Amino acid sequence: MKGGAGFEQGVLSQRPGTVAMRLLFDTVMMASPGGIQLRDELVRSAHEHAPEHCDVVVLARSGASRWPGSDELNVVAVDPPKGRWVGKWRWYHDILPRLAKVHGADVLYSLSGIVSTGLCRSSGVITTCNNMTPFMPEMLRTYPLISRAGFRYAMLRHVVVKSIRRADAVVLHSQHARTMIERCSGDLSAKALVVLTGVPRDMKLDRSAPPSHPYNRRPYFFYLTAIYRYKNHLRLIEAYRQALNQQSSLPDFLVAGLPYDRGYLDEIRAAIAKSGLENRVKYIGVLDRADIPAWIYHADVNFFASLCETNSVILAEILGLGGVLACSNVPPMPEIVSYAAELFDPYSAESMKGAMLRLWNDRHRNAELGSLASKRAAELSWDACGRAIWLAAARAHAAFLERTKK
Repeated sequence: MKGGAGFEQGVLSQRPGTVAMRLLFDTVMMASPGGIQLRDELVRSAHEHAPEHCDVVVLARSGASRWPGSDELNVVAVDPPKGRWVGKWRWYHDILPRLAKVHGADVLYSLSGIVSTGLCRSSGVITTCNNMTPFMPEMLRTYPLISRAGFRYAMLRHVVVKSIRRADAVVLHSQHARTMIERCSGDLSAKALVVLTGVPRDMKLDRSAPPSHPYNRRPYFFYLTAIYRYKNHLRLIEAYRQALNQQSSLPDFLVAGLPYDRGYLDEIRAAIAKSGLENRVKYIGVLDRADIPAWIYHADVNFFASLCETNSVILAEILGLGGVLACSNVPPMPEIVSYAAELFDPYSAESMKGAMLRLWNDRHRNAELGSLASKRAAELSWDACGRAIWLAAARAHAAFLERTKK
């Protein structure tokens, strides 16, 4: 079955005898825009770098409108499990192991980061981790110990650590992720590969035809990210208020992103109103994917004030578009942006204020960062991800054959 224009129901035709290794991606639980973007790029990279006589099959959520990969991709539509926790338990312990056998998987890549013992009996297994919150004490302290969120993150950490210990190989997208996880899982040197993600293919700048200015040719600061508390909007808004008091000629500050935490969005709006900044700080909502390049490219400064990441694809998007970037100096941000951003302490409004004023007033530094962004973007590679995935697959397959010897 081919999955270029859309997903088709059914199962793959009988596995060709020439296939030496089949890599099955479980992406059914990937539902957020960031997760889907990561899914698309990783799967395409693995497909493009498949060794001779190896192929890729993707289990994807039914109802998806498109798959932006090659027409040669084998994509199988699967209904997501129902019943919340019970449904998810059945998915990982029963349904997914059976699907791995049905589709002849030699190795399964769990993009959700969850691995069951049943799955390890059916194939070699690669896993990952795309959420650092459960592994960062400073993040966990923001939630009451006895609370729904605190319990959820404690359980998630427990499940992810068990999955990493069970898996035959682990692919992580920052050294920071490995360092934090190893505090709980123990040494991963025997099975972990670390590879930074690349620039999404639809977010590369064509300098011969730059996008039109989206804000009536007026200058603006920009922060594009999902609305979560750890994204640190409130401190950034306070820093802007202080900077504006010092220099009233600063441009407007625009915030965009999916409002996952609507309670936090209400706090952001209240902080804007309390500071009297309604005409200067504006939440412009959720942007269409096609509109994002213009907003990033034309921003006088793109800010990224997050306190907790595995490897934010948004940073790669900003770099790929030649955007001027100021971001947190907490890991893994410096690991990703390297020399191509102005770094600040995200816990200090004074530090963020300083970055705003420097990049607004020092036009040479501002222009330099735009050039350095493009240079750094060229060093980030989905090809490297594709090669790392197949190296992990070879290790996982060998480990599976070894443990299933009779």
